[in-house]
Amino acid sequence: MENKKKIGLTTSIFIGLIAGAIVGILLHYYVPEGNFRDHVLIGGIFYVVGNGFLRLMQMLVVPLVFCSLVCGSMAMGDTKKLGKIGVKTLFFYLVTTAFAISVALLIGNLMNPGVGLDMSSIETKEISIV
Repeated sequence: MENKKKIGLTTSIFIGLIAGAIVGILLHYYVPEGNFRDHVLIGGIFYVVGNGFLRLMQMLVVPLVFCSLVCGSMAMGDTKKLGKIGVKTLFFYLVTTAFAISVALLIGNLMNPGVGLDMSSIETKEISIV
């Protein structure tokens, strides 16, 4: 009997990522614009599957974080240690958040997104409620 090595989760994710990029490039360059590509594939199948995946991920994050916090605090046992760890965790969270915001603002200021965008060409419509 041969022992075949099982493909890891990280490898599967990267394979899916590359396959998705290839499919997107092929759809963009080789499938002509029209009802099938725009409405059936992109606006239909890919839209439904993509939104379903995103909503499932959103539903997973909050319970996962909550369970991780509860299990971690229960494993600590001593409430004095829990308080010290909680303060350190809060401090770490605030510092990393401030760092992430600073990096985002720096990159935004360097790249200047939206410069040269002509907003006058955007059409507006009046909506009336009957």
